[in-house]
Amino acid sequence: MTSLIVDRLTKRYGSVLAVDGISFSVERDEFISLLGPSGCGKTTTLRCIAGFERPDGGAILLNGEPVADAATGFFRPPNKRHFGMVFQSYAVWPHMTVKENVAYPLKVQGGVPRAEMEARVADKLRIVGLVGYEERFPTQLSGGQQQRVALARALVMEPRALLFDEPLSNLDAKLRERMRFELIEIQSKLGIPAVYVTHDQAEAMVMSRTVIVMEKGRISQSGRPEEVYARPKSRFVADFIGLSNFVEGTVAGPAGDGNWLVRTPLGELVCCSDEPLAPGRAAVLAIRPECIRLQIERPSGPNVVPVTLKQRYFLGPYSEYFVAAGEIPLRVQASDPVEVAPGGTLFAAIDPERCRVLAGEASPEAAQEMAVRATHAADLAFRTPSVGLA
Repeated sequence: MTSLIVDRLTKRYGSVLAVDGISFSVERDEFISLLGPSGCGKTTTLRCIAGFERPDGGAILLNGEPVADAATGFFRPPNKRHFGMVFQSYAVWPHMTVKENVAYPLKVQGGVPRAEMEARVADKLRIVGLVGYEERFPTQLSGGQQQRVALARALVMEPRALLFDEPLSNLDAKLRERMRFELIEIQSKLGIPAVYVTHDQAEAMVMSRTVIVMEKGRISQSGRPEEVYARPKSRFVADFIGLSNFVEGTVAGPAGDGNWLVRTPLGELVCCSDEPLAPGRAAVLAIRPECIRLQIERPSGPNVVPVTLKQRYFLGPYSEYFVAAGEIPLRVQASDPVEVAPGGTLFAAIDPERCRVLAGEASPEAAQEMAVRATHAADLAFRTPSVGLA
């Protein structure tokens, strides 16, 4: 059952359109992330859901009931929405103990008997793993413990939804990683919808059932983390989530099995696409570094490109290779080491099923230019194109 619905939400600040008519839904026990760079509208969206901002258009509904509806002018204030929100800055009171911080929302609400208040505070401190810390002050806690206090305070009201505004960004790397899994476990036990705002792609991919990638106030793509990563629909998504090599080319025609042949300065590559492609149209390919296999001997099969090794960097579970086909740079990640010194020759085999044609990315001018280049395909194998590394 869908619990939280954002329907054509719009928010303006003067002439700036911060959120541009976006829509999505969150199921009762679902954890979703709004992911994007600064200024993309993700935090403004969260603040509209929380009630800290009044939408200029659209509606927000919880369990079928509106909490905001711009068309009718209805707006329920934040203290009446019963949402729990965890902020980036913790926002815990330094002069209050842990127990007092967590109990504070109940005291403000009023009408909660003392025995029930103490029981609810104790229960939430148990959930976040802070039993035994009740009488400590925030200055006596680590950053991770302060964040747990903020989470317990959000939970003590027994919220109907949980909202997170980059709550882990102030923690060190290892603590941030551990807290990711703890937040997921807590939300799963509660069985309430959660909306998580972050610019950290790894955080969004690990924690979310659904990732919503935002750009300039709009949703660029949404779906399961695996789907968004493996099947990006735009250069922005392929660039923002993970690393990609981008190569421009021209569609030559179908290559069988639903694949397409694309002429590029790397040679003719067999690629996949989510939509039919017209021969002669310009195309931009996105190739993930881990989708390229480096070998000393030339392998059989399509999409094999001779390259020169420029640099290799060891990163523990894998190594990162910077290679070049002529002057064309490619970035490769591989777990199996390739024993070739810089300057040596290798063969890069690109997986056709993961060499993706991005829809609607190349301009007509690029199509014309690449069509001219394609007439000299034999000479183009190592010419420098408009290629970028993300």
